[in-house]
Amino acid sequence: PGHYALICYIDQHYKAGMFEPFEVTAQQAPAEPLVGDATIGLTDFGFDVPSELETGQGTFLVSNDGAAVHEPSIMRLTEEHTVDEVTEALGGDGPRPDFVLEFGGVGGLDPGLVATTELELPPGQYVLACAFPDPETGSAHYQLGMAVGLEVTGSS
Repeated sequence: PGHYALICYIDQHYKAGMFEPFEVTAQQAPAEPLVGDATIGLTDFGFDVPSELETGQGTFLVSNDGAAVHEPSIMRLTEEHTVDEVTEALGGDGPRPDFVLEFGGVGGLDPGLVATTELELPPGQYVLACAFPDPETGSAHYQLGMAVGLEVTGSS
């Protein structure tokens, strides 16, 4: 219980009003366990996901099984590119390349936490990457290998 706020730090969105205070009161009943149609597992500098999904539609359960804060940013590729090309482009100083489209994800999850997200991923090639910085090196987690390719082959 207590007073909290949801705040978006991406490009300082909170300065444009993207924050919301809220209050948590005492819990009356145990929470229902979260379930999903598919699972995205986060580990320290890796993802536990299949390389191919028959459908990209439904509820995805995201579980941080690592010891650090992680996030899955899901990006669709408009052309044939590799995970290495995407992570190299993301690490540059210029704008995001045209072949990478943001498609969704879940903000930072502390170790041991789970969340769900609804996704409608059309068939195609995707990259999952974690952009959280490593406290020891300052490098984004995707620069330390936390990026993986994923193919969605159809829809339900």
